[in-house]
Amino acid sequence: MTEPVAEFVSALREADAALAGVRDRLAGTRLPDAAFGKLFEAGEVREVYDARLPAVELDLEEARAVLGHFVAGLTGGHPIVDVS
Repeated sequence: MTEPVAEFVSALREADAALAGVRDRLAGTRLPDAAFGKLFEAGEVREVYDARLPAVELDLEEARAVLGHFVAGLTGGHPIVDVS
């Protein structure tokens, strides 16, 4: 693997690790019902919050899959070609 490709693969792997870290931090952001106790319409706020987190987690997993695809291709000897 050439030096620029190796550096690019390294950057992709770092991005993947960062996205995994975001996913892990999001898992810790779920709030108990008591935390919403004093908010007006707390139940609705909590439901929207809880409904959005799985979608964000899915977005992160899809982004990580794309990064993994690039890393697999680049480390598997597939050349980068200009398709313009």
